[in-house]
Amino acid sequence: MMMDYIKYVSDGKWFTCDIPSYWTAFKEDESTALFYDDDDWKGNLRITPNKFPGANLEVQINKIETHINDEFDHNNDAKKLLLGTKKAIHYLKYTGQDSDSVSIHWWLVRDVNILFLCSFAVDTSREKEDEVMKEFEFARQVLISLKAS
Repeated sequence: MMMDYIKYVSDGKWFTCDIPSYWTAFKEDESTALFYDDDDWKGNLRITPNKFPGANLEVQINKIETHINDEFDHNNDAKKLLLGTKKAIHYLKYTGQDSDSVSIHWWLVRDVNILFLCSFAVDTSREKEDEVMKEFEFARQVLISLKAS
């Protein structure tokens, strides 16, 4: 079965992305967007765009690249990857204890002069369920479609 996606445009038009049509989009704060299945929660995707000040595009890109490299160096489990054509890193962190444990997949993604801090959070006890793994893959597809506006 093919997934239907819809175009999401962030408040302030910082970014666009394609999200599964059944996901709810929620504005968490001025720039952060939260996406999830409101009927059957299997995790949530959070996207926060960040602009780095700089006199020109090259300076901004260098600041973003430095930030991504620093984050990579400070997270032993981080992996460099491409999401579509965008450079990114990914790592996994766990928070909480026992039955309240949450697995958080973190991505830092650069598109042009915007650094996106993205996370997908899910109950650790459910992370290996087929439906949750599919939701994680949908989140990854959203990040591939992510574009700075």
